[in-house]
Amino acid sequence: MNISLEISYYPLDSNSHQAIKKFIDMLNESKLFKISVQPMSTLIYGKYDDILPFLSDKMKQIMSEYPSIFVLKISNACPV
Repeated sequence: MNISLEISYYPLDSNSHQAIKKFIDMLNESKLFKISVQPMSTLIYGKYDDILPFLSDKMKQIMSEYPSIFVLKISNACPV
């Protein structure tokens, strides 16, 4: 199933710019889906079974380094 996912990342750290850049770089490691970085969020398009395990792993990694808040929206109804 194809999905559209919007993620906003809010690191609760004085090095927030560094944390955001690191997380975006981590997302760009995969070539299995399309990523579009916006000023306030990042959009990810692709297959549910590719995106969710990858994203879960990357979120866990970044949360082990920085106190973090993530906001996610997932849709299978929006065009990809």
